[in-house]
Amino acid sequence: MVDYFWDSCALIEYLNDDNDTDKKHNLQWFLNDAKNGKCKIHISTISLAEILPSRIVNGIYGNIDNFLSDFQGHLIPVTPNTNIMRMAAKLRDQQYQKFVSQASGYSSPRRLDSPDAIILASAVYLEKANGIKFEAFHTYDNGGKRRPEGGKSVPILSIEEWCRSDLNYDSIVADVIALTRQQPLHSNPQLYGV
Repeated sequence: MVDYFWDSCALIEYLNDDNDTDKKHNLQWFLNDAKNGKCKIHISTISLAEILPSRIVNGIYGNIDNFLSDFQGHLIPVTPNTNIMRMAAKLRDQQYQKFVSQASGYSSPRRLDSPDAIILASAVYLEKANGIKFEAFHTYDNGGKRRPEGGKSVPILSIEEWCRSDLNYDSIVADVIALTRQQPLHSNPQLYGV
């Protein structure tokens, strides 16, 4: 059986009022695979705090509880423990800067958002402590979002581009980079509704 880890934005994309049907269909195919026993989808319980009830408009689910109930046993919730939280703090404490050009040097430093750091640390922890090998860490996060405390966050999909070669990073950063981080594109798309 294949294991995936979903970032909050994958769940939000599936449940929210965005009209990107290609994304929703791809996510639905993964969810169908989970229901059919072909894969497990792990999610951080932190994601539940990021899904705003007022944005849930998926016609099948009126609220997050209905969604979680429908996929009980197929979506595997991961509650952050002390080890995960310490790993997340290390991820956030790194200096992330992207190389711009020879003339400009590096960009202004950025931090990884707390929810992103906790979710990434959860995936790494499951691989290291539980021996789960994820086929992919699914996310749409490629930067551009504003951090609550100001500035922009480090993009999950391209975090390695924000790691300077002249700095030593904690080993947790290499573990995150080793995760296959990608947008959820199903390898065997079906006709929608079939």
